[in-house]
Order: sequence, then structure tokens, then C-alpha cells
Amino acid sequence: MFDLPKDVTDQIDHNLEQHGAITLPFDVVYLWVHNGDDKLEKLGGADYFGGWSGKKPDCDTYCEARGLKGMPAGFSETSKRVSGGVKLELYCSRFVLVAPIGFRESWSMDRSRFAEYTPGARHHVQMLAYMYEKHQPDPKQPSSYIPWGAVVLTAKGFQANNLTRTLTAWANALDPVRRKICPDTPAHFFLRGIGTWGKEPNFVEVGSGNKKSAITPIDVYVPEKIDEAALSSWFVGADMASVMADLAQQAKPWLEAWSSNSKPATGGGNYDNPPEEPDDLPF
Repeated sequence: MFDLPKDVTDQIDHNLEQHGAITLPFDVVYLWVHNGDDKLEKLGGADYFGGWSGKKPDCDTYCEARGLKGMPAGFSETSKRVSGGVKLELYCSRFVLVAPIGFRESWSMDRSRFAEYTPGARHHVQMLAYMYEKHQPDPKQPSSYIPWGAVVLTAKGFQANNLTRTLTAWANALDPVRRKICPDTPAHFFLRGIGTWGKEPNFVEVGSGNKKSAITPIDVYVPEKIDEAALSSWFVGADMASVMADLAQQAKPWLEAWSSNSKPATGGGNYDNPPEEPDDLPF
């Protein structure tokens, strides 16, 4: 009764997709790079060192819907004023523990989105991932990691390049051991920490002329010792890998939405453009 020829449905879907944002078919928490501020030393955490942040109301809604007690350990409440003087209530953390599921990138300029690098355009990256929470009730015992939920990590400008590089950096760090013990299991299925690290903040000046600002670059944390035991603790396992594969399949239209040039969609619910960070500068 409800069957239609595939060429008919494909054409209508294609036409309508050009006039609206393609969204994920499942709930996620959107987190964007949170650049630190050297004036907020007393606050510490991501406010000072940099890291990740997400809108508190959205995070609370996600937690309530999934029966979660709250954000993973390490997240704290903060607020930030963005362009237009709007004050956002946020959760922030210096780092997240994630296993990546999918990745998309584009370059934006003059309200147009380009699928490939375009001079003068701003790099924009989004990584769909599964976030975990570290569990260590006894400091004398090894840590364990508990799946928390799906997230989208989003970064723009200079931080987009930093997020992109974490994929290769983590794969390279694991390869000497991974290739010996599990060569057929890609590095994507091993947890990694992405954020800011160390006891001192790393403020890096970017831009040129009168368009300079400081960012706190995100990076992947690479432990000094990586052995079979470490890989075992970071491995998501077969069941979780299947969950990730299913999410990747569901997210395919979203992941491919930036594969062609287009005008960005407008309207409510489009998280493609989170609040601007201070590194909103041309390359």
C-alpha cells in the first residue's frame, strides 16, 4: 500500500534535502572546542586550560532521556558569553574519552559551504563518536571505562586541524603494539582522550595583523607506555563495536551531507554552527 518506486523517493528526498539540515536520526550531545582564557586562572579547568563544552539544557535532556545520572566525571558547570552578548549555560571538561564513529569536514565562507579546501574559507570538522566515562573507585586498582553515550565533537578554524590530526596521531601511537597483537582491529575501536593536558596552560597566538587571538590547542593524550594490557583496557569490545557500526550506518546521510557544495540550511535545531570561538580568523 505504501510502496513507491525508488527513483521517485530518491528524487524527492534529494530535492528536499537541499532546503533543510540533514540531522542525525538518534540523540547525541554536541560538544565544541572551548578555548581557555588566561584571565580565568582562578576557575581552572576548561575555562582556563581549554577543552570541550556543551549546552547544559541539551545535555540535561539527553541524560534524562537515557536515565543517566549526569555528564561523565570531569565535567563541571560554567557559563560563557558569545557573539551578541548571549549568555550560555554550559557543561565543560578539559578532555573527553571517545571512540570515533564517523567524520565529516567542510570549508565555509560567505554563508556557503564547500566540500574541499577553498582559499579564504574556514575549516569546520565534526566527529561522531561514542563517549566513555572513567571508573576507578579504588585508586590502587586499574581503571575501567563505561560507555556513556553518543556525542558530536565539533571544531572550527585552527582547532579543526587539531581535531583532525588526533586521528592519525592516535593510530600512529598504537600501531607498534596493535599490529603485533591485533592487526585486523583498526585503531578507531580503542578509546582515546582528546582535549588539553598538563599542569600549565598552552596559549597559542593565531592569526595576523590586527586579527590575532589566543587558542588552547586540543590534542590526543599519548601515554608513555602502550602495551597489550593498555590496549585491552581501551578496547571497546565486540558488542560496543557493533553498536558503533549500527550508528555509523544510521548516520550515513548526515556524514555525507557535506560531500558537495551547498548553502547552509537555516532554522531551529541545526547544530552545524555552534557558538563562535575566539579563533574565528581566516587562514
